[in-house]
Amino acid sequence: MAESPETVDQRWLRFELWEGMGVHNGLTRHIFREAARVEPLFNESAEWRAWWTSTSKAPALDLSIAVVWPDKTPPDDWFLPERIARGRKQHFVRLHLDAGRVEEVPKEARHALLLPTVLEALGRLVTKLKLSYPPEDLPDGVLRDG
Repeated sequence: MAESPETVDQRWLRFELWEGMGVHNGLTRHIFREAARVEPLFNESAEWRAWWTSTSKAPALDLSIAVVWPDKTPPDDWFLPERIARGRKQHFVRLHLDAGRVEEVPKEARHALLLPTVLEALGRLVTKLKLSYPPEDLPDGVLRDG
């Protein structure tokens, strides 16, 4: 079911999820499904939205997570290099998640890799752009242990 334009425009956090070269669906399916579950929870949280609007003038944060095989990912702009940038319409963080690390985790537990990756990305963002730290408490329904 597609989101309405009003819902999309109200999001302050937007996940962009990518599979790197040679990364198959089995390595990403559970992580991407968890992203679809928790993104709305962050966006609906008044505390997290208040943090974002008080710390940034940009209306949105685009968080790109690419599951990659590091040795198959070119070190140039060809495939989403890890990067943090500030813009007027959005800030964005691109972060790589090592497919080898994902492969080591049982399929039914792979969804639990998403939250540490999101928190790492937010940590990089606030450090690099000198923003205030996000709330300590996660939005309702987002669990630290997956």
